Amino acid sequence: EWFTTMFVYNLPIELVALVWDFFFFGEGQKALFKTALSLIFLYKDELMEQNFEGILGILKKKISKSPPNKLVNLIHSHVVLSEE
Repeated sequence: EWFTTMFVYNLPIELVALVWDFFFFGEGQKALFKTALSLIFLYKDELMEQNFEGILGILKKKISKSPPNKLVNLIHSHVVLSEE
């Protein structure tokens, strides 16, 4: 759902705007992967303690309250390797 909707249903609008900027004016699909990796990294400790249903709950509800500055810093820090 994250990729098909480009995070519009899961993140606050100010973060969605940043992700879309990264996507349209910068890195394309890499921006979506970096955003997803950053969200997982941000909540990794909580995710590791959960069963499947708990993980889904965190990924659906908690990411909407993600701290914008921390998330943006994480997005910029992730490097996605390509075959190019």
